[in-house]
Formats: sequence, C-alpha cells, structure tokens
Amino acid sequence: MLILFCSAATALYKRDALAAISYPKGHIFRFRYATKYVDQTVLDHLERDTGERGIIVFADTITTTAIAEFKFYPVRIISAIRLTHLADAIYVDFELGEFLNYGSDGKKEDVWNEYLKALGKRPWPPALKSGRKEGEEGCFLLEATGSPFEVTAREKTPYENWHTVVNHLDRSVNLGKSTFLLCLGFYQIRSNWFFWHSESELKSKNNKFHSIYPVPMGKSVVLKVLLSRPSYDYDSPESVRTLSVKYGGDAFSGISKETIGSESRYDEDRTVLVCKRVFDSALSVVSIEETGDKTARSPRLTLLTKVRVPTWVMLLVIGGVAISTLLLALDEQVLRFIALLLDDAWRSALDRNVKAIAAIGKLLAPFPIAVSAYLAFKRLPIK
Repeated sequence: MLILFCSAATALYKRDALAAISYPKGHIFRFRYATKYVDQTVLDHLERDTGERGIIVFADTITTTAIAEFKFYPVRIISAIRLTHLADAIYVDFELGEFLNYGSDGKKEDVWNEYLKALGKRPWPPALKSGRKEGEEGCFLLEATGSPFEVTAREKTPYENWHTVVNHLDRSVNLGKSTFLLCLGFYQIRSNWFFWHSESELKSKNNKFHSIYPVPMGKSVVLKVLLSRPSYDYDSPESVRTLSVKYGGDAFSGISKETIGSESRYDEDRTVLVCKRVFDSALSVVSIEETGDKTARSPRLTLLTKVRVPTWVMLLVIGGVAISTLLLALDEQVLRFIALLLDDAWRSALDRNVKAIAAIGKLLAPFPIAVSAYLAFKRLPIK
C-alpha cells in the first residue's frame, strides 16, 4: 500500500491538501515529490499495477518545548494510476476514492496516528533534532504493509465520512479554520412524461490522464458544492468568505451567480450553468477559488468540462436530408429500375402503381427535410 503524505509547509502544499478532500470520487489528481523524499523501495518499483491501493495522509505540525513533531490525519483512499520520474521529482497520478470515517469516540484517530508514527521511514518536521541527523526529514512517499485503515462501506447519512474528516482537520494546527468544501459534481434536472422532475448526476469520464465532465449541449446543469466550516464564528464578520466561480465561454453561455458565499457552518450551494450549442466538441474549464487568498485557507478547484453535439441529432439531420433527396428523386424510370431487382410478385405490383408511388414520394419529401430543419434550428447554433 502506498502512503502519500501532504503537509502545509508551503501555500502550494496546503492547497493540494485541501483540494485532495474537495474533488468528487473518481477524479484524477496528482501529487509530486522530490526524489529525496521518496522511499527507495518505491523508486525501485515505479512500474506498478493500475489500481494499487493507497492512502492520503495529512501531516500536521505540532510544537511543544521547541521540539516539532507531526500528527498524522489519514483522510482518503486512492487508487494509483502511474508513478513517473521526471527530472528530480516523482509524479504520482491517482484516482480519488472513499473518505475514511473517524467515528465519534476518537479511538480510530489514535490507532491510525500511532501506526503511522511507528513507520521507520515516515516523515519528520525539519525542526526535530532529537536523535536524527541534520536535514533528515524521512519520506513523504513510502510503501507499507499491514494497513489498519478501514472505510465505512455504508454511510448512515450521505457524505458522513467526509464530514468526520473535516471535523478532525478543523481542529488541526495547520488546516484549522480553513474553507472545507466537497464538489459533488454536475447534475441535470430531467422531466418525464408525467411531469415528475428528477436530478441525475453527470458522471465524469476518466482517460487515466484527465477527468472530463460531459455536459449536455443547449441545456442547463447544476454545479453542487457541499461546504463545512465547523469553527465558523457567527459573531465575527471576518469569518465570511466568498469563492468565485469562473467558466470558459467555449462551452457555457451564462451562469446563475458568479460567487459562492460561505456564511455558516454548513451549506449546500447550487450554481446553474447554461451550456452552449456547438457544431463540434468543445472543452472548457470551470474553476472555484477564493479571490485574493494569500494564506491558502481555501482550495483551488479546476473541473474540465466537455460539450458536444449528440450523435442522434447529427444522424437525424443528415438522415432527413438524405431521405428527402431520395423521395424527390423517385420517378417512373427509377421505380422501374428498382422493380428489375425484385422478384416477380413485387415487380408486377410496382409496375402497376409506378405513377402513384412516385407522386406519393414527392408529396412526402418535404417532411424529412422539415424535421431536419427543426432539429438544426432547435439544437445547433444556427441563428
């Protein structure tokens, strides 16, 4: 099992830690490590089976009597995709999985923390000098066996696991009072023949390099975000935070609001985006971040979306034109030629009614082209 440690040593690392618990399950994410912080066992076996289980652990720095130490918070299971050695760094691409559940009694937190502290190659804060060489900081990417980590298979309430992780991280030194959010993804509201409306999730498509969120052309989608601020202070105006939602114009033509307000301990935010009509597939980015955040108290999320013309629309448009052209081309000579290819019974019937069939064909010719024109003006970006 791979163990991927992250910390708040820099603003970049802190945002990575926050983002790792903010993307939906199945999203492809990347951590990078300098080779000096990677266990030699991992360096010797970079070629690994896709789907190898791993875990993300946040290392929180605590200091007592001038001695620094880490307290470890395991947060999320991952599935490794690839480990790549480029220059002097190891890049780990992985798929985000389930969150751990800390429970309510604190026993799991103690067990997990002690297990990670007992690992011989686990990371150490740079300020710790007791019994270690100068500059020796251990490994932030290592391999371990005998994992005690468990995931609750069935949550009592939706996103219960994520909520227990957030509650514990909010009590940490380095991530306390951060903006914790979980992007639930894009949803589409559908209606059926009986005027019932339902909300369905638009699942992301992964190509093992990127997560792409398909959105329907010419319709609207809802971007859902779950927010949690356990230590939010209602009496302090400074506690209010505003996240900006930005979108690319290639795939979207409008948005219901451009900000997400964090003004309470918990909230589910819904932002409606209107998808454009396109002639060809278009990629666009939807991003969520706190403008002017210099202390890395909020994550920066980037969702790659794709809008494309539905295949059935193109088939019906092209098919309608083709059928209308064929019906207009039907005359007596064409029908008599077709009759030569049929057996005797069909040939004689066609010969007797050749004029009537040709006339009916010309009368029906406008209907397929009318359907094609309707779909073109209704579905395609024709003005």
